Amino acid sequence: MGDGLVKQVAERLAGEVRAEDTAARLGGDEFVVLMTELAEDPEMALMETQIVVQKIQSAIARPFHIDGNELHVSISIGITLFPENSDVADDVLKQADIAMYKAKEQGRDTFQFYLPSMQLAASERLQMENDLRKAIHNGELSLHYQPQFSIDDRLMGAECLLRWLHPEEGMISQARFIPVAEDSGLILSIGEWVMRSACKQLRMWELEGRGGEINRLAINVSPKQFKQRDFVVMVSRIIEKGDSGSAIVETIISMTHHLGLEVIAEGVETRGQLDFLKHSGCHHFQGYYFNRPLPVDEFEKELNESINPV
Repeated sequence: MGDGLVKQVAERLAGEVRAEDTAARLGGDEFVVLMTELAEDPEMALMETQIVVQKIQSAIARPFHIDGNELHVSISIGITLFPENSDVADDVLKQADIAMYKAKEQGRDTFQFYLPSMQLAASERLQMENDLRKAIHNGELSLHYQPQFSIDDRLMGAECLLRWLHPEEGMISQARFIPVAEDSGLILSIGEWVMRSACKQLRMWELEGRGGEINRLAINVSPKQFKQRDFVVMVSRIIEKGDSGSAIVETIISMTHHLGLEVIAEGVETRGQLDFLKHSGCHHFQGYYFNRPLPVDEFEKELNESINPV
């Protein structure tokens, strides 16, 4: 958030709080509002707080004008009451922070009141982040490869899917650890590892004489990776290092159509879906109708069977 925008946000924030309240900037794009002289009755205090919060939301929802440009800003608000939840300043700020992240999870432009149960969830999330950091260094992450087939049923590639085998909890779902990786920034190092590992595996298959059989791997890329200034250079270097010239690494993301990339229909689970997609002009497919994501040894077995059908 630029300085000009920060200044305007601060001005609007100060204009919506009550005279007895205090508004301050914590740093970056985070602000704190200290509301005092609320009603002693908890329900009335909540209502008074909610009125101010809604005024702040309305004020921030109006467009900002910076250097001739119109900008729209979203806001996530976390709220905690004291001394009901705590009378220690650091604890109060932590509780508001936890509630704010809960609001972000709900889709932004919303607010959440702190609940004690959120503390447990935050602690579990922090533990997962620490475990994920260890997983990167301890080699607990691996890639599985879900086969992709052409319109003539030829195995022509695969999507690389990340798997995490935790030493104590076993296989952990992507739905649990990917959001943590995104929020913590670990997705950047994980994403680079995925690219390097995929290119290395593709190169190994090529050296084994299978380069003509499978010459593409689809890799899911986080929006945060795209925002890296050196993203294109990094990808180019990885491909150049792991590729002899004939192998191609394709990045498959949700905005495929906008980027003009080749479309692969994912999630094909029935023959009816496959027939419909073929009839609609789709030429590449992937899904449990063909196979589940496979460890490398099982994928190679599938590859051999595809080359030499019984």
